[in-house]
Amino acid sequence: EDKFIPAFASSDIKVYPYQVSAALFAVRSPYNKGVVLMDESGLGKSTEAMLVVTQKWYEGKTRILIVVPNTDLLVQWEKLIENKYSIPYIVMQNAECIMQNLQELDGIVLTTFDFASHYSDMFRGIIWDVTVFEEASLLASGYRDETSRGATLKRIAEGSFKVLLTGTPIEKNILDLYGLMYFIDESILPSEQEYMAKYFRKPENYPELAKLVGKYCFRTLRKQAKRCAFI
Repeated sequence: EDKFIPAFASSDIKVYPYQVSAALFAVRSPYNKGVVLMDESGLGKSTEAMLVVTQKWYEGKTRILIVVPNTDLLVQWEKLIENKYSIPYIVMQNAECIMQNLQELDGIVLTTFDFASHYSDMFRGIIWDVTVFEEASLLASGYRDETSRGATLKRIAEGSFKVLLTGTPIEKNILDLYGLMYFIDESILPSEQEYMAKYFRKPENYPELAKLVGKYCFRTLRKQAKRCAFI
């Protein structure tokens, strides 16, 4: 798609049509506060997210935060950005010069859930343009407890365009989905009590719920991706 020409021109990536579709879905409106990309595992959600990040970067949104659950994923993301993209970045996993690096930032900050939570006051001191959260389902219960890690990271991301990545948007029940929507924008759905009363084990109301969250969620199943990739 023409919209992503800067992303393709400034990177060394191979993308599939479904990944472009997901990225286009994410950036289709300047008024949305975020999106959930929830393809099955192994379909390249990180590539979809980086298409969005690169597009936002070329639109002048240059303060970008990518937060992942653990060090292993941190290394994977660092390799992806280093080897495939030309956007400047910094990996932040120790306290040395943290404030100076944040204030002078013009690019991607890559860090972990724990580090960002521990230094939340410093991270909240930055007005982020874009925030990306890997395995976002781990943050879905943040609406229940203002002191939780999910709630802390939500406060850091306040005001940014949020990209939530998860292969499991619903692990236990539909409250998991509620938590993801709440993380993006508290006004998308009614209160937790109203939501549960209207949708929990009420399949007749699922089409209505799907319409509400469908503006924010993009999902590709493996067989769809395979078919799409060979068009």
